[in-house]
Amino acid sequence: MRIEVNEVLKVTPQDFYDYMIDTIIEQIELDLDVHVEREQIKTGYTHRVSTVDKKTGKSTRTRYTIKDAKRPDRFVVVFSTAEHTTKITYEFKPLENGEKTDFHYVMEKTYGNPSQEPKGWRAKMSQKMTKSRLVRSIKASQKDCLAKLNAEEESEEQE
Repeated sequence: MRIEVNEVLKVTPQDFYDYMIDTIIEQIELDLDVHVEREQIKTGYTHRVSTVDKKTGKSTRTRYTIKDAKRPDRFVVVFSTAEHTTKITYEFKPLENGEKTDFHYVMEKTYGNPSQEPKGWRAKMSQKMTKSRLVRSIKASQKDCLAKLNAEEESEEQE
């Protein structure tokens, strides 16, 4: 399954890239209960997380690997479990003298057992719902990024 989303964001590629890295750091620190520095989030970084589904009690081990990290151009991360592998590519291209970003998001999900992959109307419905959720998430991320940038500017002005 492949899903692509393209959005024009009202933030610079550098600022949105940094925001995405900070979000990833927050998630790693939450998952692993460790402190991570921004410099550690680079090509080759990897960690594993074990989770338990509250409904089924099934345990899942997920390996996270950063395949490519080039600020402010692109960021590629791969999530692997026994059942499937998901590769997510984030691309940041400057628009309007670098004041806006053409943000391109690509998610590619492959299944270890092809029979597990949704087919037919289920696959189409799943893709449509996932794409809709991604667009909302990207817009919320842009809003949060702008709010953090404005808060930083205000605190700098007060100093």
